[in-house]
Amino acid sequence: MIQPIMKDVIFLTQKAEPVTPEDKHVAMDLLDTLKAHEGECVGMVYPTRILGGMPPGEGC
Repeated sequence: MIQPIMKDVIFLTQKAEPVTPEDKHVAMDLLDTLKAHEGECVGMVYPTRILGGMPPGEGC
């Protein structure tokens, strides 16, 4: 199911929890949502300050 793009900074800064087999529906929703927005700049959030790369807010 296509979900709205999450932009809530407070929600997005929360620590993630490990996935479980019960989370498969979340992964499927993510794939559906990414496919629905493939013509736009949409991606997954990751800690750029730790992994290196562009600072938050720069790029797509």
